[in-house]
Amino acid sequence: MPKWGFRAYRSTRVAGVPSGKQPEAGNFARALSAAIRWSMSRQRISGAQLAERVARSRSYISKRLRDEAPFSVNDIEDICKALGEDLGKLVASAARAAGASRRGNGQSSE
Repeated sequence: MPKWGFRAYRSTRVAGVPSGKQPEAGNFARALSAAIRWSMSRQRISGAQLAERVARSRSYISKRLRDEAPFSVNDIEDICKALGEDLGKLVASAARAAGASRRGNGQSSE
């Protein structure tokens, strides 16, 4: 069985998996990160502390808190557990905020 080093792993491309730049965060993803930031500030938890609690790198969490890339569904679930937030309530409030944002920009929510 061949040994795969970091370089070999990084250069391997998988069909159908995008490489390079992460997708841009949409309205809902930005609303979710805003809800997470609000919970963090309310509890006085830093990005570094959150990263440690959810076993992600600081840069990974930071990039998503700055809306440079969206959180994954697994991330949101882990973050809710780490912050003691109800997943359903957080998602519902983000959905309402994203809908209000879309309507405020002259876009239809239908």
